[in-house]
Amino acid sequence: YIQDEWLLGDKWEIIPAVRYDHHSEFGSKTTPHIGVTYLANDHNRFKANWGEGYKAPSVSELYMDYTHMGVLTLGNPNLRPEESKNWDLSYEGEWGKTFGKITYFHNDIDNMISTRTVGGRHGYNEYYNIDGTTKTHGVELTLGRKLSRDLDVKVTSNWTSASNKVASAESSAHGVDGIADNITTLQLAYDDHRAYGYNATLWEQWVHDYYESDSSQTYSYNTLNFVINKKYGDAVRLFAGVDNIFNKKIDAIYLDGRIWRTGIEFKF
Repeated sequence: YIQDEWLLGDKWEIIPAVRYDHHSEFGSKTTPHIGVTYLANDHNRFKANWGEGYKAPSVSELYMDYTHMGVLTLGNPNLRPEESKNWDLSYEGEWGKTFGKITYFHNDIDNMISTRTVGGRHGYNEYYNIDGTTKTHGVELTLGRKLSRDLDVKVTSNWTSASNKVASAESSAHGVDGIADNITTLQLAYDDHRAYGYNATLWEQWVHDYYESDSSQTYSYNTLNFVINKKYGDAVRLFAGVDNIFNKKIDAIYLDGRIWRTGIEFKF
């Protein structure tokens, strides 16, 4: 992976990059990327990005059969790599204690890797490639405000339209499996800004029209979630949290209720 940064005066920044991948099963692929930023002033920026992507299937996607939350997911040794072309345009800025960003994005993905039910049996999934080119495009909006030195509130909303050139009749009736029309998150975050202190986040997430291809139906739901972290410098953190506090369940999309989690993270 090679990347450079070109500064043109005090207004323009151009970042070209190129990446080379070699996989023993799928061969070699070179993918370019370029990003451009225009600095209107200290608090307003315009950005554009274009690039190609390449993602070979992981070992677990190819070969591993595993059970999680009562669902058996089977590896698929016949998977093909994903290849994509992506571009986006965005504006971001800060206005006193308020900050925000708006982005338009467009992605074309060949052989997108997803999961589907095996033989119509609930609880049995397999990895597979979605045939043809999956197109996603939409708008992402972020708006936040600093309430105090330690407390921020932020809302993020992502509107996505998805389609596929050669999707089955069931899929093309709405969109692409596993993609929602809109995901909106309202987040309250606390951080004491101490190297050995704490941070915590409480967030509500609304998912609208999540498409499930086996039943050809869409599902909408919301969840409340919480996590707290104990920091030990930049290298270590302890965390504990609960997802889906109010125990929402939708069997068709494997929304299986409340999840408690705790762990430790190391950075090297």
